[in-house]
Amino acid sequence: MSLLGNLMAQQDPLYSQYMFNGLVLNPAYAGSRESASLTLIARRQWTGLDGAPSTGSLSFHSPSRNDRNGYGFTFVYDQFTPVRRMDFRGSYALRIPLGKSWLSVGVQGGFDQIKADFNTVSVKNPNDPAFSGNVFNILRPAAGTGIYFRSDNVYAGFSVPNVIPYSLHPKVAETLESRRYTHYLLTGGLVLPLGSAVKFKPSFLARMVAGAPVSLDLNGSFLFAEKLWIGGSWRMKDALVGILELNITPQLRLGYAYDYSISGLGSYQRGGHEFMLGFDFGVEKDRMLSPRNF
Repeated sequence: MSLLGNLMAQQDPLYSQYMFNGLVLNPAYAGSRESASLTLIARRQWTGLDGAPSTGSLSFHSPSRNDRNGYGFTFVYDQFTPVRRMDFRGSYALRIPLGKSWLSVGVQGGFDQIKADFNTVSVKNPNDPAFSGNVFNILRPAAGTGIYFRSDNVYAGFSVPNVIPYSLHPKVAETLESRRYTHYLLTGGLVLPLGSAVKFKPSFLARMVAGAPVSLDLNGSFLFAEKLWIGGSWRMKDALVGILELNITPQLRLGYAYDYSISGLGSYQRGGHEFMLGFDFGVEKDRMLSPRNF
């Protein structure tokens, strides 16, 4: 007797500090920090679980001299035994001033490399066609688009990071195939002053993909004296997240997030850790009149 069906699983990396690293979600974010900006993220998900995902990302972006264009790139390394994925994207954003606000329309292009060796997986049936002799290393084109609005106190964006769905490898059985599906991301947030030295920043991230339920992150963070962010997130049916970010200088910021699992995997792992380092180059006083809340 055999059982046949479809399985939908996590395909794109998760980020707990998405609100501080917009370019990995939306190419229209390029240039929005009003200076050249570099962000590094290292993430280890489901610690204590063999083969758990580990993710690293590097993003860089900058506005043009006249502020009407934004340019950037992202590199993402994602390892989930026995699969390794590397994504590279170059981004461009057309920035349209709306008084003191900006509306940006962005596009990105690049490639995904996916490498897997399923011979390293222990299976009960060594003749399972999904794993027997299944080694592949493929390169696929990628392209995405997005729109992003930002003022001093509000932001919102919608993006499709990759509009090109593709097969991860040729069919290894008549009814067995792995595919990369198109994801849709919706983000938003605002900053509310709570006195002279405290601000409150609620935000959200919704992820949508065909064949799977909507995934939602809700976050609330407090900013103290323009230096320290303290907050938390609820990731629907998955995790509770604690977040800290310290603005060490106007240029340098350091962040940490801890994921506490509330899903069925909670009994088998010890949560997740995510570290973030950001640096803004060439910050000028006239560009710092409005604090960088997004």
